[in-house]
Amino acid sequence: MVVVGALRSGGSGKTSVTLALAQGLQLRGRRPAILAYRIGPGDGSSADPIEVFPDSDWRATSEEAVLLRRESGIRVFVTRNRARAWERLAGGAVGGEPFDTLVSDDGYQDPRLPGAVHIALMAPGERPGLFDLLPGGPFRETVSAAARADLILTGPASVTDTLPGPGFTRPMMLPDGWDAPCIVHCALGNNQPFLEELRRAGVRILETVPGRNHGPAPLGRLKAAAARHPGAAILCTRKEGLKLAGVAGLPPVLVIDRETRLDAAAWQALEARLQLLPRNRYLVHYPRC
Repeated sequence: MVVVGALRSGGSGKTSVTLALAQGLQLRGRRPAILAYRIGPGDGSSADPIEVFPDSDWRATSEEAVLLRRESGIRVFVTRNRARAWERLAGGAVGGEPFDTLVSDDGYQDPRLPGAVHIALMAPGERPGLFDLLPGGPFRETVSAAARADLILTGPASVTDTLPGPGFTRPMMLPDGWDAPCIVHCALGNNQPFLEELRRAGVRILETVPGRNHGPAPLGRLKAAAARHPGAAILCTRKEGLKLAGVAGLPPVLVIDRETRLDAAAWQALEARLQLLPRNRYLVHYPRC
Protein backbone atom coordinates (compact mmCIF):
# COMPACT_ATOMS: atom_id res chain seq x y z
CA MET A 1 0.00 0.00 0.00
CA VAL A 2 1.08 3.55 -0.77
CA VAL A 3 -0.58 6.17 1.46
CA VAL A 4 -0.91 9.69 0.03
CA GLY A 5 -1.45 12.03 2.96
CA ALA A 6 -0.75 15.50 4.28
CA LEU A 7 -0.65 17.50 7.48
CA ARG A 8 -3.12 19.98 5.99
CA SER A 9 -6.79 19.02 6.27
CA GLY A 10 -7.82 20.10 2.78
CA GLY A 11 -6.51 21.53 -0.46
CA SER A 12 -3.09 19.85 -0.29
CA GLY A 13 -3.60 17.84 -3.50
CA LYS A 14 -4.07 14.34 -2.05
CA THR A 15 -6.74 13.20 -4.51
CA SER A 16 -4.94 14.70 -7.52
CA VAL A 17 -1.64 13.07 -6.55
CA THR A 18 -3.41 9.76 -5.86
CA LEU A 19 -4.80 9.84 -9.40
CA ALA A 20 -1.45 10.78 -10.98
CA LEU A 21 0.37 8.19 -8.89
CA ALA A 22 -1.99 5.34 -9.78
CA GLN A 23 -1.86 6.19 -13.48
CA GLY A 24 1.93 6.49 -13.38
CA LEU A 25 2.31 3.13 -11.63
CA GLN A 26 0.13 1.57 -14.31
CA LEU A 27 2.41 2.96 -17.03
CA ARG A 28 5.39 1.51 -15.17
CA GLY A 29 4.03 -2.02 -15.30
CA ARG A 30 2.23 -2.27 -11.97
CA ARG A 31 -1.45 -3.09 -11.55
CA PRO A 32 -2.76 -0.49 -9.09
CA ALA A 33 -6.10 -0.04 -7.40
CA ILE A 34 -7.23 2.97 -5.35
CA LEU A 35 -8.60 3.03 -1.82
CA ALA A 36 -10.63 6.04 -0.64
CA TYR A 37 -12.54 6.86 2.53
CA ARG A 38 -16.29 6.18 2.45
CA ILE A 39 -18.14 9.37 3.37
CA GLY A 40 -21.63 8.14 2.49
CA PRO A 41 -23.72 5.37 4.08
CA GLY A 42 -22.69 2.72 1.56
CA ASP A 43 -24.67 0.83 -1.05
CA GLY A 44 -26.94 -1.04 1.36
CA SER A 45 -24.81 -4.18 1.46
CA SER A 46 -22.76 -5.36 4.41
CA ALA A 47 -19.63 -5.67 2.28
CA ASP A 48 -16.50 -3.72 3.14
CA PRO A 49 -14.68 -2.45 1.20
CA ILE A 50 -17.21 -1.39 -1.45
CA GLU A 51 -16.15 -1.14 -5.07
CA VAL A 52 -16.97 2.12 -6.87
CA PHE A 53 -18.03 2.23 -10.52
CA PRO A 54 -18.30 5.12 -13.01
CA ASP A 55 -22.07 5.27 -12.55
CA SER A 56 -22.03 4.89 -8.74
CA ASP A 57 -23.98 7.41 -6.69
CA TRP A 58 -21.44 9.69 -5.02
CA ARG A 59 -23.80 10.13 -2.05
CA ALA A 60 -23.37 6.46 -1.13
CA THR A 61 -19.56 6.52 -1.34
CA SER A 62 -17.92 9.92 -1.95
CA GLU A 63 -17.60 12.36 -4.82
CA GLU A 64 -13.81 11.94 -4.81
CA ALA A 65 -14.10 8.16 -5.18
CA VAL A 66 -16.45 8.43 -8.16
CA LEU A 67 -14.19 11.00 -9.81
CA LEU A 68 -11.14 8.80 -9.26
CA ARG A 69 -12.93 5.86 -10.89
CA ARG A 70 -14.16 7.89 -13.87
CA GLU A 71 -10.89 9.65 -14.56
CA SER A 72 -8.47 6.79 -13.96
CA GLY A 73 -10.25 3.76 -15.38
CA ILE A 74 -8.65 1.95 -12.42
CA ARG A 75 -10.52 -0.06 -9.80
CA VAL A 76 -11.55 2.07 -6.80
CA PHE A 77 -12.74 0.87 -3.39
CA VAL A 78 -14.11 2.81 -0.42
CA THR A 79 -14.00 1.92 3.25
CA ARG A 80 -14.18 3.38 6.74
CA ASN A 81 -11.49 1.01 7.99
CA ARG A 82 -8.40 1.20 5.79
CA ALA A 83 -6.47 -1.49 7.69
CA ARG A 84 -9.28 -4.04 7.41
CA ALA A 85 -9.88 -3.14 3.75
CA TRP A 86 -6.16 -3.55 2.99
CA GLU A 87 -6.15 -6.98 4.63
CA ARG A 88 -9.24 -8.14 2.75
CA LEU A 89 -8.13 -6.78 -0.62
CA ALA A 90 -4.67 -8.31 -0.20
CA GLY A 91 -6.35 -11.61 0.66
CA GLY A 92 -8.36 -11.65 -2.55
CA ALA A 93 -11.70 -10.84 -0.95
CA VAL A 94 -12.98 -9.35 -4.21
CA GLY A 95 -12.92 -10.77 -7.70
CA GLY A 96 -12.41 -8.99 -10.96
CA GLU A 97 -9.26 -7.62 -12.52
CA PRO A 98 -6.27 -8.31 -10.21
CA PHE A 99 -4.06 -5.61 -8.74
CA ASP A 100 -0.73 -5.62 -6.91
CA THR A 101 -0.51 -2.10 -5.47
CA LEU A 102 -3.09 -0.21 -3.43
CA VAL A 103 -2.89 3.60 -3.47
CA SER A 104 -4.74 5.14 -0.52
CA ASP A 105 -6.19 8.63 -0.89
CA ASP A 106 -5.46 9.99 2.61
CA GLY A 107 -4.73 7.91 5.70
CA TYR A 108 -1.49 9.51 6.89
CA GLN A 109 -3.03 9.93 10.36
CA ASP A 110 -4.24 6.29 10.50
CA PRO A 111 -1.97 4.41 12.96
CA ARG A 112 -3.16 0.99 11.76
CA LEU A 113 -1.14 0.95 8.52
CA PRO A 114 2.40 -0.13 9.46
CA GLY A 115 4.33 -1.40 6.47
CA ALA A 116 2.71 0.97 3.98
CA VAL A 117 4.81 3.52 2.12
CA HIS A 118 3.71 6.84 3.60
CA ILE A 119 3.91 9.92 1.37
CA ALA A 120 3.38 13.36 2.91
CA LEU A 121 2.47 16.29 0.68
CA MET A 122 3.84 19.59 1.97
CA ALA A 123 3.75 23.05 0.43
CA PRO A 124 7.10 24.87 0.22
CA GLY A 125 7.88 26.40 3.61
CA GLU A 126 4.95 24.69 5.32
CA ARG A 127 5.76 24.26 9.03
CA PRO A 128 2.56 24.12 11.11
CA GLY A 129 2.80 24.55 14.87
CA LEU A 130 0.38 24.03 17.73
CA PHE A 131 -1.64 27.15 16.98
CA ASP A 132 -2.12 26.08 13.35
CA LEU A 133 -4.05 22.93 14.27
CA LEU A 134 -7.78 22.35 13.91
CA PRO A 135 -10.19 23.86 14.79
CA GLY A 136 -8.32 27.17 14.80
CA GLY A 137 -6.17 26.41 11.77
CA PRO A 138 -6.19 24.20 8.67
CA PHE A 139 -3.71 21.52 9.88
CA ARG A 140 -4.27 18.18 11.56
CA GLU A 141 -0.69 17.72 12.85
CA THR A 142 2.39 19.81 13.52
CA VAL A 143 5.51 19.68 11.36
CA SER A 144 7.01 17.04 13.68
CA ALA A 145 4.61 14.49 12.16
CA ALA A 146 6.47 14.78 8.85
CA ALA A 147 9.17 12.57 10.39
CA ARG A 148 6.84 9.58 9.95
CA ALA A 149 6.88 9.97 6.17
CA ASP A 150 8.85 7.59 3.99
CA LEU A 151 8.78 10.25 1.29
CA ILE A 152 7.93 13.96 1.37
CA LEU A 153 6.68 15.50 -1.87
CA THR A 154 6.85 19.28 -2.08
CA GLY A 155 3.98 21.02 -3.81
CA PRO A 156 1.76 21.90 -5.38
CA ALA A 157 3.94 24.21 -7.42
CA SER A 158 3.75 25.89 -10.79
CA VAL A 159 5.55 24.32 -13.73
CA THR A 160 8.19 27.05 -13.54
CA ASP A 161 9.06 26.65 -9.86
CA THR A 162 12.25 24.92 -8.75
CA LEU A 163 11.32 22.53 -5.97
CA PRO A 164 13.70 21.67 -3.10
CA GLY A 165 13.59 17.91 -3.66
CA PRO A 166 10.97 15.47 -4.96
CA GLY A 167 7.74 17.28 -5.75
CA PHE A 168 4.68 17.68 -7.91
CA THR A 169 3.00 20.32 -10.02
CA ARG A 170 -0.75 20.85 -10.21
CA PRO A 171 -1.44 23.79 -12.53
CA MET A 172 -5.01 24.98 -12.84
CA MET A 173 -6.67 24.52 -16.25
CA LEU A 174 -9.45 27.10 -16.54
CA PRO A 175 -12.43 26.32 -18.80
CA ASP A 176 -13.75 28.41 -21.68
CA GLY A 177 -15.68 31.39 -20.34
CA TRP A 178 -13.65 31.81 -17.16
CA ASP A 179 -12.61 35.34 -18.15
CA ALA A 180 -16.17 36.65 -17.67
CA PRO A 181 -17.23 37.53 -14.10
CA CYS A 182 -18.28 34.32 -12.34
CA ILE A 183 -19.98 33.00 -9.24
CA VAL A 184 -17.45 30.72 -7.52
CA HIS A 185 -18.62 27.64 -5.64
CA CYS A 186 -16.11 25.72 -3.51
CA ALA A 187 -16.37 23.19 -0.70
CA LEU A 188 -12.82 22.28 0.25
CA GLY A 189 -11.45 21.66 3.72
CA ASN A 190 -9.92 25.13 3.42
CA ASN A 191 -11.26 27.32 0.60
CA GLN A 192 -8.87 30.24 1.03
CA PRO A 193 -5.85 28.93 -0.96
CA PHE A 194 -8.15 27.97 -3.84
CA LEU A 195 -9.76 31.41 -3.94
CA GLU A 196 -6.37 33.11 -3.82
CA GLU A 197 -5.21 30.97 -6.73
CA LEU A 198 -8.26 32.02 -8.75
CA ARG A 199 -7.59 35.69 -8.07
CA ARG A 200 -3.94 35.32 -9.10
CA ALA A 201 -5.13 33.73 -12.35
CA GLY A 202 -7.28 36.79 -13.05
CA VAL A 203 -10.71 35.31 -12.32
CA ARG A 204 -13.24 38.05 -11.55
CA ILE A 205 -15.32 36.72 -8.66
CA LEU A 206 -18.78 38.24 -8.36
CA GLU A 207 -19.71 36.19 -5.31
CA THR A 208 -18.41 33.16 -3.45
CA VAL A 209 -20.83 30.43 -2.41
CA PRO A 210 -19.10 28.02 -0.02
CA GLY A 211 -20.38 24.53 0.66
CA ARG A 212 -19.72 21.77 3.18
CA ASN A 213 -16.83 19.49 2.33
CA HIS A 214 -18.22 16.15 1.09
CA GLY A 215 -21.75 17.46 1.64
CA PRO A 216 -24.58 18.12 -0.82
CA ALA A 217 -24.39 21.25 -2.94
CA PRO A 218 -26.14 24.33 -1.47
CA LEU A 219 -28.59 24.60 -4.35
CA GLY A 220 -30.76 27.25 -2.72
CA ARG A 221 -27.85 29.62 -2.16
CA LEU A 222 -26.47 28.96 -5.64
CA LYS A 223 -29.81 29.76 -7.28
CA ALA A 224 -30.14 32.90 -5.15
CA ALA A 225 -26.64 34.01 -6.22
CA ALA A 226 -27.56 33.35 -9.86
CA ALA A 227 -30.64 35.55 -9.46
CA ARG A 228 -28.47 38.36 -8.09
CA HIS A 229 -26.04 38.06 -11.03
CA PRO A 230 -28.08 37.31 -14.19
CA GLY A 231 -26.04 35.74 -16.96
CA ALA A 232 -23.08 34.79 -14.75
CA ALA A 233 -21.80 31.21 -14.85
CA ILE A 234 -20.85 29.10 -11.82
CA LEU A 235 -17.15 28.27 -11.62
CA CYS A 236 -16.25 25.29 -9.44
CA THR A 237 -13.91 22.36 -8.83
CA ARG A 238 -14.35 18.96 -10.45
CA LYS A 239 -15.90 17.38 -7.39
CA GLU A 240 -18.45 20.18 -7.02
CA GLY A 241 -19.15 19.95 -10.75
CA LEU A 242 -20.02 16.28 -10.22
CA LYS A 243 -22.66 17.24 -7.65
CA LEU A 244 -24.16 19.94 -9.90
CA ALA A 245 -24.34 17.84 -13.07
CA GLY A 246 -27.89 17.71 -14.40
CA VAL A 247 -29.38 20.02 -11.74
CA ALA A 248 -32.20 22.11 -13.24
CA GLY A 249 -32.54 25.83 -12.65
CA LEU A 250 -28.82 26.66 -12.52
CA PRO A 251 -26.78 28.82 -14.90
CA PRO A 252 -23.96 27.15 -16.90
CA VAL A 253 -21.47 25.32 -14.68
CA LEU A 254 -17.79 25.74 -15.62
CA VAL A 255 -15.45 23.13 -14.14
CA ILE A 256 -11.80 23.78 -13.32
CA ASP A 257 -9.47 20.93 -14.21
CA ARG A 258 -5.98 20.01 -12.98
CA GLU A 259 -3.02 18.30 -14.61
CA THR A 260 -1.01 16.82 -11.77
CA ARG A 261 2.48 15.54 -12.48
CA LEU A 262 5.12 14.03 -10.21
CA ASP A 263 8.63 15.09 -11.16
CA ALA A 264 11.46 12.70 -12.02
CA ALA A 265 12.95 12.89 -8.52
CA ALA A 266 9.61 11.86 -7.01
CA TRP A 267 9.36 8.79 -9.22
CA GLN A 268 12.95 7.77 -8.55
CA ALA A 269 12.43 8.03 -4.79
CA LEU A 270 9.14 6.16 -4.90
CA GLU A 271 10.40 3.36 -7.12
CA ALA A 272 13.36 2.84 -4.79
CA ARG A 273 11.00 2.39 -1.83
CA LEU A 274 8.57 0.12 -3.63
CA GLN A 275 11.37 -2.18 -4.75
CA LEU A 276 12.34 -2.73 -1.10
CA LEU A 277 8.93 -3.99 0.03
CA PRO A 278 8.85 -7.48 -1.57
CA ARG A 279 12.26 -8.33 -0.10
CA ASN A 280 11.01 -8.33 3.48
CA ARG A 281 7.83 -10.33 3.89
CA TYR A 282 7.67 -9.42 7.60
CA LEU A 283 7.49 -5.68 6.96
CA VAL A 284 3.70 -5.55 7.01
CA HIS A 285 3.49 -7.35 10.35
CA TYR A 286 5.63 -5.16 12.58
CA PRO A 287 4.94 -1.50 13.32
CA ARG A 288 7.68 1.03 12.82
CA CYS A 289 9.68 1.74 16.03
